[in-house]
Amino acid sequence: SYNKIQSEIVVQKIMSLSKQNNVKEVIAIVDDIYSQFTSLDYAANSILFSKGLAYLKLNKPINEVTEIFLKSLKDHPYNIRTLNGLAYIYQKNKNNEEALKYCEIALEYSPNDLNTTILYAKIKDRMYGLDSAYNEIRKLKPRKRNKGYNKYLGNLLIRKINVLVEPITSVLLKNKLIKSASKPEFLYKTYIEAYKENKEFEKVFLEKKLTKIANKPKFVNDSSILILANKYKISL
Repeated sequence: SYNKIQSEIVVQKIMSLSKQNNVKEVIAIVDDIYSQFTSLDYAANSILFSKGLAYLKLNKPINEVTEIFLKSLKDHPYNIRTLNGLAYIYQKNKNNEEALKYCEIALEYSPNDLNTTILYAKIKDRMYGLDSAYNEIRKLKPRKRNKGYNKYLGNLLIRKINVLVEPITSVLLKNKLIKSASKPEFLYKTYIEAYKENKEFEKVFLEKKLTKIANKPKFVNDSSILILANKYKISL
């Protein structure tokens, strides 16, 4: 109908203003038209989501922001952005269980949603640790061109290398492996190889590094190399 089409035009205007950070104008428009607003479907973009986002940017009290997002979800129960918004708010308020709940609902509707999965992984990281977060990210098809994905994946991989080298007694070997963690492109390529071959990242990483240095004079008698090779079943 005409009213629904007009409503969707308003949604586009509000989203455009939101991207431009015109938060006060977003709030004013939403408050002005909300009672007459008609959505095309329950998964459509919610104008209340934009108002909630504006409240977040203005550092409004978290209970006010939560109330807006919950009302937005009632209007649009299948909207992924609203579900993610609630998850973000709850984890920001350190209510991780509630945050996980909304992420899990969002993933039921859109199992491969990148933003939801990253947020879900971050919450599980806080609750259960590195491996739990990494396992969630591993479920995603790699997204090399997405900055948010690359940044978070890179952070996880660096942390995995730090855990890997922690028990190594050889300072020389430890420094050699840690230096590799400062090369994002190398880490990403190593991860892609591990992902495609369904191998542990640590195993592929060590295969690349240990086979290159094992026979070098300064590493020949390094027992730490043999310990790692045996642990991860690497042929030198």
